[in-house]
Amino acid sequence: HAKALYEVCLQQSLSVIGYVVPENIHGDNSKNNGVLHDLPYLGNDKWLTDNHEKFKNTALVNAVGSVAAYSARKNIFEKFKKAGFSFATITHPTAIISPSARLGEGCQIMAGAVIQTSCHIHDNCLINTKGQIDHDCIVHPHCHIAPGAVICGGVSINENCHIGAGAVIRESISIGKNVTVGAGAILLKNVADGLTLVGNPARIIRGG
Repeated sequence: HAKALYEVCLQQSLSVIGYVVPENIHGDNSKNNGVLHDLPYLGNDKWLTDNHEKFKNTALVNAVGSVAAYSARKNIFEKFKKAGFSFATITHPTAIISPSARLGEGCQIMAGAVIQTSCHIHDNCLINTKGQIDHDCIVHPHCHIAPGAVICGGVSINENCHIGAGAVIRESISIGKNVTVGAGAILLKNVADGLTLVGNPARIIRGG
């Protein structure tokens, strides 16, 4: 996901300084400068916060994806917002975004995604490759709409949800917080907080 975002930044003619990751992801990151093509490794999270004054006018890009409703993306966003940083909103040039749609801070709209009229995509949301959000939908902060997912009109998705690849959400559905909808699921009913659903029609397999 980080590599895909880097390429979108280049397509938007954004100047990318380098990348920051916790040391436990790649071990000694000084030896892994090629992880993101030619980008240099700058340091870990502490290095970034320690250097806030130097980079306070530089926007961050949250390069963590998700495979379920979990809090890593949310925690990163909130941690660095609290430290005084801002996040760039990244849109792939092939994405189709209605002029009346609203995008929050730090949103990432990837290749071939479609966001239709009067939608509101809140802060730190990831609409991945060919994700489709139809008219009048609200996607609350820290959600991931995975590749090929289809969200029909008038749907409300609460914060920190993961809608799996190829899932379909019927029109006017309301989805609670911290919900995972599995890949290929067909969701026909409202969903309460904290549930995991799979299948066609979608059924609860965790929570509830």
